[in-house]
Amino acid sequence: MRVTGFTTLLMIALLSGCTVGYVPLKENNVRVQDDIAILETPEYSLIVQPSFWTHKPDNLTEYYTTFKIRVRNKTSHKISVDSDDIILLDENRHQYDPVSSDYIIRFLVDESPTLRNFSNTPVNMRQEQEWYQDQLEARQKLMSESYHFGEIHPGATKDGYVFFQKIPPRNYNLEFIFKDQRIRFTRERDKK
Repeated sequence: MRVTGFTTLLMIALLSGCTVGYVPLKENNVRVQDDIAILETPEYSLIVQPSFWTHKPDNLTEYYTTFKIRVRNKTSHKISVDSDDIILLDENRHQYDPVSSDYIIRFLVDESPTLRNFSNTPVNMRQEQEWYQDQLEARQKLMSESYHFGEIHPGATKDGYVFFQKIPPRNYNLEFIFKDQRIRFTRERDKK
């Protein structure tokens, strides 16, 4: 079957219509700029944005809801950000805790290249090398792009992706809670 430019554009339009994102709601303590939530406290600045994972492993967003966060320590002493400082609530008040990148690596990235059953032909050896390189790249991206919990030094900033169990598609409102501060999100179509 031959795919034309029109067919490609139609497929992109249909697929983009199926991916409805969340946008933050402006509230007393939350500023919104370019669909990014900004929360300022005397201790820290927090930037939160629902963000699709666009790296390897390619199928991560099929299983997880991802948020990109940035935390800046505004104090003269260290502050700590632990995984239990962050939760996500759906519109039914179901709680989602962050999922560690180590768990995701075990779940999505195959760690056993020696168990694959390829013959020793040059084509299969090249496929095996490509597969192994993809696995290595996925592991490295997850480790480098994930938010790493722990202490933040005075004036320092930490950022990265926080992963949650996949939110059901019929959910229209979320609450991102960071150290008891709440940021509400809604689906784009509900905002208009």
